[in-house]
Amino acid sequence: EVTSVPGPSIPLVLTGTNQLLAGGNDGTLYQFDVTNPGATLKSRALGSGVIGSPGLDGTNNLAVMGSSAGIIYAVSVPLP
Repeated sequence: EVTSVPGPSIPLVLTGTNQLLAGGNDGTLYQFDVTNPGATLKSRALGSGVIGSPGLDGTNNLAVMGSSAGIIYAVSVPLP
C-alpha cells in the first residue's frame, strides 16, 4: 500500500524492472520500487493539476501522461 501519493492514478509497471509509476493530483509523477512497498523511490514535479495514468513509449523509454491542465508530458524513465 502506498499512501504518499495524493490522489494516485492507475499505476504503470515498467517492463523488465521492479519500478512502477503513478501520477498524483499534486502535479507530480512518482516512481516506486515494488520490492520496497510504501516507499517513494523518486518523484518529478511536472506542473499544476492532476497527472493522469502514465503510458509507456518503450522504443524511446518515455512515460507519457496528460494532466487536468491540458498538458501532455513525456518523461524519460526510469526517473534519474
